[in-house]
Amino acid sequence: MDKTKKDKQDAIQAVAGFMLLPVLFSLRAYATMWCWLWFIVPLGAPAIEVGHALGLVIFASILRQDYREKEPEELLTLVGRGLVVCSTTWLSAWVVYRILVAP
Repeated sequence: MDKTKKDKQDAIQAVAGFMLLPVLFSLRAYATMWCWLWFIVPLGAPAIEVGHALGLVIFASILRQDYREKEPEELLTLVGRGLVVCSTTWLSAWVVYRILVAP
């Protein structure tokens, strides 16, 4: 593949990755909100809305930031992994909620 074609493909992947980031953050916020409602509200804490959940997601991502040097990954790979992790986390929490909390 020639250099210009590869550069064009990289640019398209970068734009697609950046366009998917709001979707990823929204899904993570909704998953956080539902987990909060299922597991924290029964302990007496007030319910949170999506905006607060998004703030928690951003705060948690800041806290667990890894500053070690590592190989750069493609943005679409990172977004795809984030979508899989978010979906799996939400599904696992839903199963735990349905089995243990609300039988």
